[in-house]
Order: sequence, then C-alpha cells, then structure tokens
Amino acid sequence: MPMQIYSGTLKELGSGVEETSERIGTAQYSYIEFTDGRMLRNINVVGGLIGKLDATLEDEGPIELHVMEGGKRADLLVAVKTSDGQTFATNLSDSPLPGYVMVAGWTVLGLVLLPVFGLGLLLLWVAWRTWHGIRLVGAAREHLRGLANAVVV
Repeated sequence: MPMQIYSGTLKELGSGVEETSERIGTAQYSYIEFTDGRMLRNINVVGGLIGKLDATLEDEGPIELHVMEGGKRADLLVAVKTSDGQTFATNLSDSPLPGYVMVAGWTVLGLVLLPVFGLGLLLLWVAWRTWHGIRLVGAAREHLRGLANAVVV
C-alpha cells in the first residue's frame, strides 16, 4: 500500500466515468498520460480533485500527482500539486469507526456461519477486504497530514 508521487507535465486524461451522489462525486479515469509517455491506469479521483486534475492539463509546468496504490480495481488520487506550488488534497476526515464495526460484524457472522457450506469463509473474506480498505484510507490520511499548506477540496 505505498503512496507514489508522479511528477511531470500531463498530456491527456483518458475517458472517465463520473458518479455523483448527494455528498460527493467521483470519477474513474481509464488512464492519465504524461508528456514523457508514462501512463497511470485506472485512477479514481474524488470530490473537488476532479476539477483540479482537469485544470492541470492547461498547466505547462511540472505537476505532482500523489496516488495511493493498492486498490484492487483502481488506485486513488489523493493530492495534486500544481506548477505554482499549490497543493490540493481530497477530504479523508471521516471516522473509521463505522468501518471497524462493520469488520467486527462480518467477522462474527463469518465465524458463526463457517460450518454452513463454507459461507463463513466468504464473510471472513469480506471482513478482510473491508479492513484492508480502512488501512489504505488511514495510510492516505497520514500522507495528507504531512503535506504542508494543502488546500482540502
């Protein structure tokens, strides 16, 4: 679950699928291409970072993309630093407590249902995937705390 920082000038954003809810919007870009030919595949962008990422296409200077790797289907863009030095970050301030309660519930249910045709194994796997996701978000939150003067969007 490493945090990777990619620097360079953006050339193109691949097709994106956007979803919007009452609280927050998300987009998943099929690829992000730099002018030197490097490509990032399947990147999720959350909230206000969608607009900031789009604006970096017009930025002719080098930018930084802070990407949390470790997602099964897509990695998560957590911060963008523009060529003028401004850093924009996604808001990851929600409490992990509901997630831990869900992990405990899936684990208990999995252990109880283990004798029932292995159904418990499926529930234990769901609990592990949820716990893994909570750890990824926690690591991203720690990285964002270390960014000086980051504007949360």
